[in-house]
Amino acid sequence: NEQVEIAARVPELERAGPRVLIHAAAAHPAKMYPLERWAEAVKVLQARLNATCYFTGAAQDIALYDQLQALAGVKGVNLAGKLSLRESLALYHRMDLAVCVDSGPAHMAAAAGVPTVAIFGPTDPGRWRPWGERHAVVFDASLKACPCVINDTCPERPCLTSLDASVIIESALKTFWSAGEIPRSARERLQAH
Repeated sequence: NEQVEIAARVPELERAGPRVLIHAAAAHPAKMYPLERWAEAVKVLQARLNATCYFTGAAQDIALYDQLQALAGVKGVNLAGKLSLRESLALYHRMDLAVCVDSGPAHMAAAAGVPTVAIFGPTDPGRWRPWGERHAVVFDASLKACPCVINDTCPERPCLTSLDASVIIESALKTFWSAGEIPRSARERLQAH
């Protein structure tokens, strides 16, 4: 059973408090949100929710998450390169909130029933967002359309670089608190007693 295996592989899941998935990595560099803004969001979310942040991605993302944690001044659980697809899905099932760039893990977290905030830049959130009432998308609504649309004609990427971290933080907190139920981490503790 994947849930038993993930509990054994990631003992930090037994920590008290909410669990927040952070997926900042993207296969396409144009979808990457600036690391300094990620750090601001992670720092505030960890403090406001008293949460443990879990970072997922490929092996090449290990350094990205080490740098993100150092910039944010937080210590999370860096699982980049350590989990199979099935183990990642099992981990996502244990999360209380997911904050992700436009990526496969955003859809996986949403499919696992995790309230998910997806950060969009050069792709259309209306078309590619995680579907469902419990999920939110964040993008720079002041831009009529992102000019690059992943064709490398826009090295400045204003669709992401002008997006303030406060917008992500506000959406994440609203998504977390409006899920309409006790967070999964709290439900697990109540059921265990």
